[in-house]
Amino acid sequence: MAGITSYGLHFAAYRLPLSKIAAAWEGKAGKGEKAVASYDEDALTLACAAAQDVVGEHDPSKFGGLFFASTTSPYLEKSVSSFISHVHRLPKGAVTADFTNSRRCASSAFRAALDAVQAGSADNVIVAAGEARTAEPGSGLEQVMGDGGAALCVGKQGAIAEILASHAVTEEAYDEFRRAGEDFVNEGDQRFAQSYNFTPSVVAAVKGVLAKGNLKPEQIDLIAIAADNAKAAQGACQKAGLDPAKLVSAYLPEVGYLGAAQSLATLALALEKAGPGKKILWVSYGDGADAFIFQTTEAIKSLGGSRVEAAIADKRPMNTYEKYLKLRGVFKIETPGPEETPVLHWNEREWNLPLLSDRCEKCGLVYYPPQAVCLKCGDRSAKKRIPTPRRGKIFTFTKDFLVANPDPPQVTTVVTADNGARVFLQGADFEDSDVTIDAPVEFQIRKLHDGGEYPIYYWKCRPVRK
Repeated sequence: MAGITSYGLHFAAYRLPLSKIAAAWEGKAGKGEKAVASYDEDALTLACAAAQDVVGEHDPSKFGGLFFASTTSPYLEKSVSSFISHVHRLPKGAVTADFTNSRRCASSAFRAALDAVQAGSADNVIVAAGEARTAEPGSGLEQVMGDGGAALCVGKQGAIAEILASHAVTEEAYDEFRRAGEDFVNEGDQRFAQSYNFTPSVVAAVKGVLAKGNLKPEQIDLIAIAADNAKAAQGACQKAGLDPAKLVSAYLPEVGYLGAAQSLATLALALEKAGPGKKILWVSYGDGADAFIFQTTEAIKSLGGSRVEAAIADKRPMNTYEKYLKLRGVFKIETPGPEETPVLHWNEREWNLPLLSDRCEKCGLVYYPPQAVCLKCGDRSAKKRIPTPRRGKIFTFTKDFLVANPDPPQVTTVVTADNGARVFLQGADFEDSDVTIDAPVEFQIRKLHDGGEYPIYYWKCRPVRK
């Protein structure tokens, strides 16, 4: 039976206390803090990092597809799912698709992945969602919305949670929306939206999925309803005849509400709280609602530690509201860089983003980028192209306080990857104490700059998540 085989999470490392936002507008602060994307992060990089958490050390050839979901994709016309699939070395025959325009798009992508797996057209399909939504400064949404990514894999073998039933409800609503060309998310009347959009949609979806699964509300062990308002989720539970005590957090006050990625993060939280044989009701809202019921399997014992807690703990402080505005692009700051064209991108496509090294078959030296001549013995014979591990240790580094960078200093490193290759990379998410010789680092896709015709993405190194 098809189900969820694994999942991954990545929240933006910067965390801004909500009190800083409230102080800027002389308002009342909510509890907690929000994750804030840095200048080199967006929906693509956050989803890519979450997908990387799923792929891990697995053979990329086992994955038969990748679906990307976001309302804040950096492209209006270009496949982000194809980009992420290429970066993570998925096979050329992998199915890819992008889902957008609704906070429910991640569950829509999950439904498509589930249908593909059940139909046999693909197996082990990754659904990766990322969001970096911006609220109008001073608005009510500004304290609510956070930045992050979440991903899961749908497959038939080794499922930790198998699908029992699903149901969808579509509703036309204007509770949150953003028109083409606008930077900020618009918000309708919250009370009206909760009473006439959110609650009716969630209740209808819950009742529909319970009927399809031939289950009663009391048979549900855990409830995961993604919402930017915990009270709204509790109220919907009561109206649907469910026990609100079984709810997991509708959103995390440590990172904020993650838009389309929130539903996947909420489901991950429920999976971590569940033991084998538990039934989980998962509801995703946005212009209607999707509802799914899962039953966990014995394989859920293999999860180990909490990835939700690890992602929350992977953070660095943001001390000023003004820095938040700068990193969000409210204050426009140019970060010039070398231009790149589609021809240059094509010329390096086979090894650049997939991060493939060459290994000399004569002397065994591993080096990146690939070269025609071995850097050690000068041999010109064919080289063995091998994957570069996405971890290593800092060999040497510099800190540049003068280069144009929205978040100085710019850390530049040479990293010895775990296969011995030396890789020249910019650093990200470093505090001063993190940048030392031999410090362990991991590689993540980040945005380098706008390279003329389109944004340039490449690998950077960051501290290893503890």
